Amino acid sequence: LKSFKTDRKKLATIIHELTKNAVTFSKNKTAVLLKASEKDEALLFEISNDSPKVSTKQLETVLKPFSLNEDIMNHSKGLGVGLSLSQALLKQLGSEIDLKWDKGRFVASFLLP
Repeated sequence: LKSFKTDRKKLATIIHELTKNAVTFSKNKTAVLLKASEKDEALLFEISNDSPKVSTKQLETVLKPFSLNEDIMNHSKGLGVGLSLSQALLKQLGSEIDLKWDKGRFVASFLLP
C-alpha cells in the first residue's frame, strides 16, 4: 500500500467505530473482516460482517444520529451514533462512508486520498 497523510486520531476513531459496529451487529461466531487496498490513487478501507439482509431504505437511515432501526438493531445497547460520528469525521477528511449489503455481508467502506 502507498503511504498517505491524514489525521491519525480521526482515522483511529473512524476505524474503531466501524469495527465496533461490525462486531456488535455480526452474527454469532462469524468473522469481521477489515481490508485496506489501493483504488484509483486512493486508499480503500472496508469493514464487513455477516448480516441479515439490510434494505436500501435501512442503509439510508443508519447514518443519521441516534438512528435505532428495530429491524436491524433489536439487540443493540448503543445510542446509534457510531456510524454518524464516523461519517462526520470522514467528511472532515474529504471522504464519506459507503454502506451496502452484498451477498450476506454488511460492508462499510471509505476512500482516503
